[in-house]
Amino acid sequence: MSNEKPKKTYKPRTRSPAYPAIDLEEALLKAANVWEKANRHAVPIDIIGTYWGYDEKSSAGISAASALKKYGLLIEEGSKVTRTMKLSDLGIKLIYNPDPETEDYKTAIVQAALNPSIHAELWKKYDGDLPDDSVIKRYLVVDRKFNEVYVDACMSNFRKSIAFAKLVDSSIVNQEIDTQLDMAPSAQASKPQTPTSLLRAQVPPATKPAQTTSSSEELSLPLENGKVIRIPKMTEDDYNLMIETLKLWKRRIVISANGRFEGK
Repeated sequence: MSNEKPKKTYKPRTRSPAYPAIDLEEALLKAANVWEKANRHAVPIDIIGTYWGYDEKSSAGISAASALKKYGLLIEEGSKVTRTMKLSDLGIKLIYNPDPETEDYKTAIVQAALNPSIHAELWKKYDGDLPDDSVIKRYLVVDRKFNEVYVDACMSNFRKSIAFAKLVDSSIVNQEIDTQLDMAPSAQASKPQTPTSLLRAQVPPATKPAQTTSSSEELSLPLENGKVIRIPKMTEDDYNLMIETLKLWKRRIVISANGRFEGK
């Protein structure tokens, strides 16, 4: 009887063309964080991810840094173990005391949104008049050989980025983006880990456009004590995040029968 072990068979993996793992708005938040930590100085690529809450050598941190590079916000220098990254002139222009009303800023934000080659390709292919996601998905999978696992994340980041750059109506983009998006593990890991309050302190207010919420976009929830809380309509991802956050803060929110907080 032969003692040879059966050879393992490996299923070939479809490798998608390069695309940014995060959208432009999130990339600018991370760029602002780099400015706070390192200013104009170059930073080793394994260290820059720690600015965003990742461990050194984290693949998620490397993916995020790669996305900023694709948007033209970071410049890479050196190679292999000596690789460093620093903010580009475009990155600094967009995050340091920006004025979104100037033509210079508007040109720069559009440039950043279309810097990723796949973004520029899709924008040019459809001449700025984007069809339904199913049409774009077919093109990416059939013609551009995208791995179907990652194609939804690519389309989502593309639509969010061009909306943020005001190339299209953001309300239309929000309708197009699938709220049930099953993002790839690398894309999920690249979501910001920094508390929102800290991000607000790091990013100039003008970096993120003001949003107004009409009464039709929020729900009023009456409480037994007569108070009313207003909850904006949101994606399923944001809803799940809100629920998990409320669970963490339950002891500081819920009042027991004796009128004291549970956490005390």
